[in-house]
Formats: sequence, C-alpha cells, structure tokens
Amino acid sequence: METIIIPKVIILAGLAIWLGIAMINNIVDSSTNVKNLEATLTMSLLIEDPTAEQGLAQRAWTKNTAAIILYCIAVIQAIVATMLLVASISFILAMAGSVSCLVATDIANIALSAFTAIWFFFLCGGLWFGYWIKQGQIQSVHFSLLLISIAALIFVNETAIANIMPPQTIAVKK
Repeated sequence: METIIIPKVIILAGLAIWLGIAMINNIVDSSTNVKNLEATLTMSLLIEDPTAEQGLAQRAWTKNTAAIILYCIAVIQAIVATMLLVASISFILAMAGSVSCLVATDIANIALSAFTAIWFFFLCGGLWFGYWIKQGQIQSVHFSLLLISIAALIFVNETAIANIMPPQTIAVKK
C-alpha cells in the first residue's frame, strides 16, 4: 500500500466536509451571508462612503438577488462537496486495488478543479463589484481558499508530476 494515498484521502475528505459545513451554514444561517452578498452586490458600503470614488457604482444590483444567489451557491457547494467526497473514496478504493491511482487522480482533479472554480468565481465577481474596497476580509478568505485548492491540486498530482519529470542525473566528470 502506498502511504502517500492516505494524506490525499484526508485532504479531499477534509475539503468535502468543510465545504459541506459551509453549505449547511449558508442554509441554516442564510441571513449572515445574504447581508454580505447584499453589501457586495448593491455596493452599499462603497456608495454610502462619501470619501470613496463612485466609478464602479453603476455596476450595483438590487438587493433582491442576494438570497437567490446564495441558494444557488449552496447547491453548487453541495455538488462540489459530493464530488470531493467521491474523489476521497476513489483513493480509498485505489488503496484496496479496486480502482487505479490514475483513475482516482482524474476524479480528484475534476473535483478540485470545481472547488478551485468556486473561488475564482467569487474573486472575479467580488472584483467586479469592488468588494476589496470595503470587504477586504472576505476577499482574503477567497484568496486563501484559492491557494488551498491549488496546493491540493499540486499534492494530488505529485505522483503524476514525478512520472512526467523524472529526476535529472548529474554527470560527474572524471
């Protein structure tokens, strides 16, 4: 058994559980994130600040869209959390010899790519609405999660990368 598979199982399952909890929180305590989404989409924090430039204000949406968007996000989170869990299980099956590590890696790449896409979507959407100006802490969370997703992609693919790029031998002159 390759022990390198165990951390992959833990990372994928951990991200699945984390995203699942985030999805549950978005449903159970939706008012918190609806308020944050409203502030971003309506650009109210920016528009209400008399010292801030208003060049981006034309992009503001009505606040009625925040709840709908939050529930769409929760659905996407549920789908991606399930994908991450399936990827974790695929590595368990690889340890048992039921699935090849290559297939498990492919499944994990699809799941982690979806996880990465969530954070790029949030970062690009937030940038469009200027959330870095008044909601920088939210942007920092999104950047952190993007970095985590990239690190997970690199780690899950470390065996594939090692096979593509074999170690270089250094010729010693005599």
